[in-house]
Amino acid sequence: MKERDLWTKRDEWIRQHQPTLKDPAEASALLDQLKEIAGKYNVLIENPAIGSGETTPYHQTAFASIETKSPWRAARSFLYDVQRPDAFIVLENVNLAIDGSDPTMMRGKFKIARWFAPAQRTK
Repeated sequence: MKERDLWTKRDEWIRQHQPTLKDPAEASALLDQLKEIAGKYNVLIENPAIGSGETTPYHQTAFASIETKSPWRAARSFLYDVQRPDAFIVLENVNLAIDGSDPTMMRGKFKIARWFAPAQRTK
């Protein structure tokens, strides 16, 4: 009960800022955004795929699955840039490992989703 005001303010912020899903092309826009961020850090994106994800009472998702290859610092910078809280982007599945053929490179497999406002918000 003592944190009720805090959670009320957070809920209001989410209601004001969470994007709405306008059409299925949102997954394509997410992939374009990931490619742009990857380009800033010279992260190679391989095997991109897009789709629509789950729908819950709290959010609906569009996702992009990608594989990456990059040096460690570039991977770190890419992940940091992607995960801004105000972007409503979530790393739903992550597999990051050293490349077996080149120990200076990292290989990543990611399922990255954008969480949109639910179709019908509950009060």
